[in-house]
Amino acid sequence: MSTEQEAYYELSAYTLGLGDPEFLHQHVVDAYMVQHANETTKPIGVAFGLFGLYLHVERQFICGSDATGIPGRRSLSPRTVGR
Repeated sequence: MSTEQEAYYELSAYTLGLGDPEFLHQHVVDAYMVQHANETTKPIGVAFGLFGLYLHVERQFICGSDATGIPGRRSLSPRTVGR
């Protein structure tokens, strides 16, 4: 296991342990997904990662639950993609 992956796991454990109402952990997951995308990564994963980071940085949305009310966000749900 690489030290980068170990650092990701350590950071994930820390952010999950916070019990943070702003759910900082989601931003960690989004950033890791986008940074480590490759030819085997599903495009929807990259799209959700970029979208989540965009909403947080550019639109000051605090957490994923803030984004659920955005028109089109639910239409990108993995359950509806490809139907």
